Amino acid sequence: MSARRGRKAVPSPSLMPVRQARDVQLKYYLALDALCIGAGSRESVATLLGVVHTAYRLREFIGVADAQGFRAAENALLACLDRLECTASPEPAATLQASEKAAVAPVLRCFDGLLERVPMPLYLDALLAAIACLDAQLPSPIPPAATEPSAPRPSTSSAAAHWSPR
Repeated sequence: MSARRGRKAVPSPSLMPVRQARDVQLKYYLALDALCIGAGSRESVATLLGVVHTAYRLREFIGVADAQGFRAAENALLACLDRLECTASPEPAATLQASEKAAVAPVLRCFDGLLERVPMPLYLDALLAAIACLDAQLPSPIPPAATEPSAPRPSTSSAAAHWSPR
């Protein structure tokens, strides 16, 4: 009971267990490393797209209102995916260019902080929404910049088939 008002204390929402958070981080940092050394795959790109979309949905939880960094990361990953799909090799490998890695890395650092602070129910809601977006090949949840022409957003369809949350 609360000493102040004589009521039972309400437990705060549970955070993700540290071990599970580390497992999630390991998955996306391995995907990033594979892409940086030229050994990435569609699954690597899709994993990182899922992280970008999940982090975007949770951005307000940590006080990040601007979508620009998320948009830059998504565009970098989609450019990598486009290059991968244009490769004639039977076993193509995806590579992130240095400028693309520079766009993706800040979102991953943001996501690291989110995993430590976001209550599990909020994280799961954002994750399921990201999965649904990729699976249904819906347009990106990240809006285009206000100065950009209203061209259709790139599809994440080829990434959708290769992404899983774990």
